[in-house]
Amino acid sequence: MVAMAAGINILLLSGCSKEEPMVSMNPVTGDTGMEQTPIVDYELPRMRPNVLVDHHGYQISSDKVAVVKGAALPRGFELLDAQSHRVVFTGILTEVQHLQEEDCYIAYADFSDFNENGKYYLRCDIVGESDRFPVNSQIYKDSFHRVLSETEQDCKDGNISLEAINRMLIAYEWYPGLFEDMNGDTVPDTLKVIADWIEKHVQELSAENDFSAAVLAKFSYLYQDFDRKYANQCLQMASNLHEQSTGSKGADSFYALTELYRASGLAEYKKQISGQTVFFESSNSYLEQMGYLYGSMTYMGTRQQIDVDLCNVLMTNIMDRAEETAALHSDTLHPLSPRNNGEQEVLKKSFELACANYVTNNYQYNHVQEDFAHYLMGRNRDSLCMYEKLEDKSSCLVLLAQLANIYN
Repeated sequence: MVAMAAGINILLLSGCSKEEPMVSMNPVTGDTGMEQTPIVDYELPRMRPNVLVDHHGYQISSDKVAVVKGAALPRGFELLDAQSHRVVFTGILTEVQHLQEEDCYIAYADFSDFNENGKYYLRCDIVGESDRFPVNSQIYKDSFHRVLSETEQDCKDGNISLEAINRMLIAYEWYPGLFEDMNGDTVPDTLKVIADWIEKHVQELSAENDFSAAVLAKFSYLYQDFDRKYANQCLQMASNLHEQSTGSKGADSFYALTELYRASGLAEYKKQISGQTVFFESSNSYLEQMGYLYGSMTYMGTRQQIDVDLCNVLMTNIMDRAEETAALHSDTLHPLSPRNNGEQEVLKKSFELACANYVTNNYQYNHVQEDFAHYLMGRNRDSLCMYEKLEDKSSCLVLLAQLANIYN
């Protein structure tokens, strides 16, 4: 027995050499076998860094802040070049606090004063290093075009939702300067891709009724300067779809009415919209449904004659909702104890702020919008880029378009 124990100790101390195969025993049969490579049938958990950064990177002219967490924290941090590993910036951790529920400390590493293009990582004694991330002057523009390119490809492949097409159209309507015309035929590439998709999927559009009518009418309005004949065909199709759902009410119906009224100017659509004023005056809870939010933005932006009182109600409700979202965003996006129901709720709130920013045209929520982007791209509890796991990445499109437009 002593000899056996000694032999086991020698084996543990000596380890496994490359020349001698490992001897394994089947725990059920007791048989031994010779295996050159151990069999691993489980996945090792991902090691998550304790320095949380935006994986997509930071805009060179904007705030650049990371979050540091740990059972204990150092006094300062270092920013290092990802290639040379040379320290390029140092700073002191700020806003250090202890989170009782998580039983850890949290602090912030602010390197906003560093303004050189490149790829970097942060290092802190005790807690370790961050993931690598870029700093440059086109972070948001590059991210926007990456999402747009993926969404356009989905459109070309026929593997796209009507909601994603709607988001492309909204982004184009609000920020047309971000959209390219690569072949110089004066028609933005995105609109051409959408036009091709509409031609190939008329039957699918017919199944959606009001939402399809809204998207077709919006496309018609935006495409009329490039091909008025085809735009009018799409508008007629939108009108027919809305007529098929006559009597229906709700968010999609309201969205369709606002788009049809803007594109056609028909008094009947205006009358139906004005008839819902009492509903909008009662509360702003209708904004929970995206169709009402889309329709409100369309109605406030139309050049047709509008009901001023209704327009004021819609404006007030959107601005009130944005104030609520902005006031609570620190809790909503807290890096360790966030109060949200996941990335879809975060994206919904960021779109509400995008609406308010666009309506006021003064980007008063720009800083908050960047916090939403940083949270989604990695500055969160699990240091995960939520964008990468989104089934529909177009849900980030309007947020990134707005940020890209600000720094364009």
